[in-house]
Amino acid sequence: MAKCPFAVWMPLDGSPGAYVRGHPFKIVHHTTEGSTADAAFATYRTTRNIPHFTVDDRTIYQHADTDVAVSALKHPPGGTETNRSSAVQIELAGFAGRPKSGDCLKNMARLCRWIETTHSVPPEWPNGHPKPPVDGRDPDGHNRNQLNWETRVGITVTATCPTTCTGTPPTLRRK
Repeated sequence: MAKCPFAVWMPLDGSPGAYVRGHPFKIVHHTTEGSTADAAFATYRTTRNIPHFTVDDRTIYQHADTDVAVSALKHPPGGTETNRSSAVQIELAGFAGRPKSGDCLKNMARLCRWIETTHSVPPEWPNGHPKPPVDGRDPDGHNRNQLNWETRVGITVTATCPTTCTGTPPTLRRK
C-alpha cells in the first residue's frame, strides 16, 4: 500500500480498479475549480470522480492508495487510457487561471516529492510545461503526445494529457 504518511486519510468511493500494466507512474496536477477543499469533497461524493489527493493551504487529503487507479480524468470511450495509466492525480483547491497561495504550493511541492520518491517519478515534464493561461483562459495548443503518456515517466497537468482537455492549465504561481 502507498499511503502518504503526512496526508489526512479520507477515503472516497470511485476507484475504477487496478492500473493498466506496463504504464509508468506519472503525476497529474488538476485544480478543483472551486474555492475550498470541502466544496470539492461534495462534488467527488456526487460524481464519484475522485483524485488520489486534494491539497489546500492547510492540509493534504488522501482519498485512495496510490497503488490503485482513481477517476478524476476524463476518459471518453475509445480514447487513450488515462485514469488507469498509473496516473497519481492531485486536485489543488483553487482555480486554474488564478495564482495560488504560498502555503498551498508548499503542500503541493511536499506531496510531489513524496510521490516522486515512492513511485520513482523524476521531476521531468515529458510533454513539456503547459502553456500559461491567457486572461484566465486556456490558450490551447498543448502537447498531448499519447506515446509519451503511455511510456514516459514524469509530471503533467490535465492540459497535456491525451483526450482530457478539461480547461485551463493550472497556474502554479504564488498570489
